[in-house]
Amino acid sequence: MHFLVFYIPMPRSCVVIPVYKPVPSEFEQCSFRQTLRVLHKHPIHLICGEDFVPEWYLSEAKKAGIDVSTITFSNHHFQSQEGYNALCLSPHFYQQFLQYEYLLICQLDAWVFSDQLDYWCEQGYDYYGGPDVLYTHLLKKVAEEDVMRIKKGIFHTYQYGVPSGCAYNGGFSLRHVKHTYDILVKYQPENIPQRKVIRLSPFYHWRYLTGVSCWRRIVRTLRRTKEALFAYIQLGETNTFVGRQVGHDFDAEYEDRFLSYLLPQFVDRSYKVCPIDKAYQFAFDGDPQFWYAYNNQQLPFGAHYVLAFTDFWRTFLPIPPTETFNKALYDHNT
Repeated sequence: MHFLVFYIPMPRSCVVIPVYKPVPSEFEQCSFRQTLRVLHKHPIHLICGEDFVPEWYLSEAKKAGIDVSTITFSNHHFQSQEGYNALCLSPHFYQQFLQYEYLLICQLDAWVFSDQLDYWCEQGYDYYGGPDVLYTHLLKKVAEEDVMRIKKGIFHTYQYGVPSGCAYNGGFSLRHVKHTYDILVKYQPENIPQRKVIRLSPFYHWRYLTGVSCWRRIVRTLRRTKEALFAYIQLGETNTFVGRQVGHDFDAEYEDRFLSYLLPQFVDRSYKVCPIDKAYQFAFDGDPQFWYAYNNQQLPFGAHYVLAFTDFWRTFLPIPPTETFNKALYDHNT
């Protein structure tokens, strides 16, 4: 007797939506429904605290006829920015998605315009995101002098593809699951040789990095030893990634800045980040008006930090008149 065996391949990618509000704001409701509508062909997972009941989200998905699963983590990961960053730098987080090649994090302050997920997965990078506000500010200063010089490559680019001073936001970001997981496991405290800790001056805090000369100084400092870098990533109570409380001088606990800039530049260059000439086509983050003009008035795959630029985004998105930018809420959700 012969049996026919049908092989059903696993989906290449999935969509991950962090949720922590019992009922989201009006714009966040629109964002959630848009994500379901545009990306319904891909597996969609809600991530939330273990005691959180995502009743509203599951109800909306059911109305749309879309299957949505829920994956829970410790409650503290959804109670503060530090907790969320700890989650995204924890191997345990990526371990839950090892059946996929890529995961797309789509927070509810983001917006997805079209289903380009398969296209971006095919580009072969480990991390994609929209250029953050700091890099946009530096880019604009040069753009005001001569935009064409930017397109010809005026910015110094490291050998591994990330421009000096560039970090990509994680609120709407695509990550290679296995490679990210392997690297985070590799650099867990028990796997890192103990080295002398290099303490950085508060001068090097991210908010003070406003020029290229500052970046050059911090690069020289961090290159002394790559292991020392991890000593500055303080991740709240659990301190999951580093396991050492050695100070808070260098604000590297932002998981997206770490994965998109510090990791590939100073720690492990096998981790490939999408270069800037493609990243702004993947997503807009800081100053979308500038990136929209720079991208020949074409919208990207998605956008993040939307409510900080409502004057621009109201042209394209259903942002309620009552919605305004709440920095405290943004900091919690980033």
